Formats: sequence, C-alpha cells, structure tokens
Amino acid sequence: MALPVPTRILIGTSSFLMNNFLFLALVSVGVLVSFNYWKKTARGGILWGRTKLKIPIIGEIFMKVSILRFCFIFNALNRVGIPILKALDIVSKTLGNDFLQSRIEMFGQGVSEGRALSALMKEGRDFPKLLGNMIGVGEQTGAMDIVLSSLSEYYHSELKIKIEALTVTIEPLLTAVLAVGVLILALGVFLPMWNMTQLFKV
Repeated sequence: MALPVPTRILIGTSSFLMNNFLFLALVSVGVLVSFNYWKKTARGGILWGRTKLKIPIIGEIFMKVSILRFCFIFNALNRVGIPILKALDIVSKTLGNDFLQSRIEMFGQGVSEGRALSALMKEGRDFPKLLGNMIGVGEQTGAMDIVLSSLSEYYHSELKIKIEALTVTIEPLLTAVLAVGVLILALGVFLPMWNMTQLFKV
C-alpha cells in the first residue's frame, strides 16, 4: 500500500534535513557571513538600504523611523545653534540607512553651494513631499524649530499607526501558517493509520 502524499512529504523533508544538516548549516553560515560583508561595503550598504525601503509594508515603517530620527535630531541640533552643514552631517549618520545617509550627504553638498534644503529634498524624491514642503515653510518663516517639532509629532503618530496595523496583519497570517503546518503534520501521521483501519474493515 502506497503511503499518502502528506506522509511522503513529511518523511522526505525529514530525511533530507537529517542527511544534509551539516551542508545546510555551512551554506547558511556562509550566506550570512557573505551578506554581512557585502552590507558593510559602500555600494552594498547603499543598495541594501534602498532595498529595505521597497519592502511592502515594512519598508514604509523603515522610512518613517528614519524620517522621525531626522526631524527629532535635526531639530535638537538646530535649537542649540549647530550650523546646518554640521547638523546635516551629524543627522546623516543617525538614520540607520546607508541609502538615506548618502542622500542627506548630497543635500549637505547642495546646501554648501547655496541651495535651499527644501528644494533639494523636493528634487531628490527619496523623501516624502510633506517633509520638503514643511521644511520650506520653516526656511521662509524662520520657525524651523516649530516645523520640525510638528513633523516629529506627526511621524511619531504615523509610525505608531503603521506598527499597530502591521501587528494586526501579522497575527492572523501567522495563525494561518501554523494551522497549515499542523494540518500537514496531522495528515502525515494519521492518514496511514486511517488507511490501515480501512484495510482491516475490508
């Protein structure tokens, strides 16, 4: 009597993992080490930073975290009178994203050439239009601290909403994945027993 498909899948997967455990472990470690090394290179860090921002749902959270850091720290530096070029240099290193850091560094170069930070942000299109527009308001009114404080509060609120929405989305998804896993495991174990009982009944 042939074993049911779920049982064959279960046995095949188990055998493959047991027979190739060392190989799979070495490959996994090699991939992780190579990936971490690549991320630390200038090109790799920028590419990975940009890729993270494009991940569905999570990418938007990464972006909002970086913007919140930018607004909060840039505001703090601005309030104590740190020159804008120095402030941008400091802020760029706190974003936690090499791609966004490279963009802020480019903004600093543009500002050093006499251009407005808001104009550079709008042209770059890597940051939300709201950020560039609001910083433009701060530049025109001289109330940059008030604008940055408002932006910090706004993005903090947005980040909280996004994280709560992500939690609500993940919970049923994880439950469904676990349910499918348990179902496959149960079918693999109990189907052969069921088939045996049917044979005895015959």
